[in-house]
This record gives sequence, C-alpha cells and structure tokens, in this order.
Amino acid sequence: MNRMLCALLAVLATALFCFAARAGDPRGGAKPGDLIITTTSLPNGVVGQPYSATIQAKGGVPPYSWSLLAGSLPAGLSLKPSTGVIYGTPAAAGRWDFTIGVSDSQNPPDTDQKALSTTIDPPADLVITTTSLPDGVVGKPYSATLQAKGGIPPYSWSLSAGSLPTGLSLNGATGVISGTPGMAGRWDFTVMVSDSQNPPDTAEKALSITITDP
Repeated sequence: MNRMLCALLAVLATALFCFAARAGDPRGGAKPGDLIITTTSLPNGVVGQPYSATIQAKGGVPPYSWSLLAGSLPAGLSLKPSTGVIYGTPAAAGRWDFTIGVSDSQNPPDTDQKALSTTIDPPADLVITTTSLPDGVVGKPYSATLQAKGGIPPYSWSLSAGSLPTGLSLNGATGVISGTPGMAGRWDFTVMVSDSQNPPDTAEKALSITITDP
C-alpha cells in the first residue's frame, strides 16, 4: 500500500512540475527572457515647462531598478530609480547625452544599458497678447486682466510709461488693472511684463483706457 501511495505521489509531483514549466513559472524551470531596454529615444523639452518621460524595458524578472551610469541629465531633471521616469522642470537649454542602466530582481540580477539623449529648447519669446482694454464708467468698478505668453512664468507686470485712469491700479503679480474710475477721459500708457529667467525676458505694449461719464 505504501509503495502504491509513493508511486502516486511521484506521478503527481512530475505532473505539477511539467505544468509549472509550461505555465512559465521559473520554479518549474522556465528561464526569463533577457532584460532589454526598449526605449530608443526621448522627447525634447522646453526650459521652464514640466517634463516627464518613462524609459521602458522588457524581459528579466520585474520589478526593475533604474540608474544613471554615465553623463548627466538636463539641469532640473531627475531619474526615479523605481519607475524609470525622468521628470522635473528643465532649467537650461542644450543637448544632454547620458547612459541609463536597468537591473531586474533575479539573484544575481540581469542588467542592460542604453545610451540616450534629450534636447531642451529655449522658451518662446515673451509676448503681451492683450491688444485692447475695455472702456470704463466713472464711479463703477473696473477690472481687466493683461495677458502674455512665452518666456518662463510667473510674470511680473509694471507700468513703463504714461498713467492709468484716476482710481485704477495695476497688480504687478497678476496683471489685473482694477479699481473705480474717478474721472472721465482717455488714458494712454505702456505696460511691461518680465518673466522668471535670469536675466529676465521682457515685452512692452502700448494700450489705452477710455472712461466715460455715467
């Protein structure tokens, strides 16, 4: 009886071993594929704009661990070792060449490496996009927001020539002209915006506001 039981157990063990091997279980003898970095290129970035790119790999035994083996990432960017994500906000324009390494969870680990590069473009020129401002009425609250694009936010606004209508003021942080006009007439002035680069980029625009009697 014991011999029959032992024989039955041996048959079951063999069947389980074969099933595991066919299912791809490493414990059943299946060998994982070679670890390979599949990413061949990375997107460009722009100074001052958030950047994120994920390096991909296949094969080996996940989870993977990522590292920078040679060269350097663009200023302001970092590599997350657990995910292979390159992220951050680029601080300088140029081209960066570097080598990324990956290792898997085997013991000893399988590894691979890939030479990659990314180019960081300079920001677009700073431009004030507001072309006109609405009229106001004496004694009635007034509010208008100056708009700009390009450069590196946040922006700083100022009045470089002329003056605003009596009772109105310009918020330097937001570009909002607000207040309650106290006198009718037409006011011509020039606004200036500067960005957060060092040295800052600047732009100016001549504008006007007409205040009418109620």
